[in-house]
Amino acid sequence: MKHTIAGIQSMNMFGIPHVGADVCGYKGSKRDDEMCARWIQLSTFYPLARSNQNDKDGDKTDDPQEPYQLQGKYKGWAISAIQDRYQYLRHMYTCLYEVSQWGGSCIDPAFYYYPTDDNLYQDPSASFMVGGALLVTPVLVGGDPQTFTAYLPKG
Repeated sequence: MKHTIAGIQSMNMFGIPHVGADVCGYKGSKRDDEMCARWIQLSTFYPLARSNQNDKDGDKTDDPQEPYQLQGKYKGWAISAIQDRYQYLRHMYTCLYEVSQWGGSCIDPAFYYYPTDDNLYQDPSASFMVGGALLVTPVLVGGDPQTFTAYLPKG
C-alpha cells in the first residue's frame, strides 16, 4: 500500500497524472480486512482507484478484494471512504484538467510545498499533497490504532 503512494508521485513527476493502484492488492493477495479498508480510505485521494476481482481464473485460491466483501466495521469504513471520494472528485477533476492544459502534477510529496521542513524528507510516502491544497497522511499500519500521529508542517 505504501509503495503505491511513491509510484503515483513518481508517475505524476513523469507527467502522467491519471494513475492509481489495484486497491487491496491483486492476484496472489490474501485479504486483510483492516488493511484493505485502510487502502480504500487512501484511494479516496488517488486519481484512479479501482478494485479488481481477484479470482479471475476461477481457481478460488485468492480472497475476493471487492469492498463489499469486507466484514464488520471495515465494510463501514470502506463505504464511508467511497462516499468521501465523491466529495473530493471536483477537486481531483479540476487538478487533472489543469495538468492536461498547462502541465504540472496532482499528487506531490509534501516537501514540494514545504522545502525547508526537514521532517518531511524522513519518509516522503508518509504524507502527500493532492492538487496543491489537501495534505493526506494515511494510516499505513495495521492493528486498528486508537490514536494516530501525523506530522503537520507549519502553515
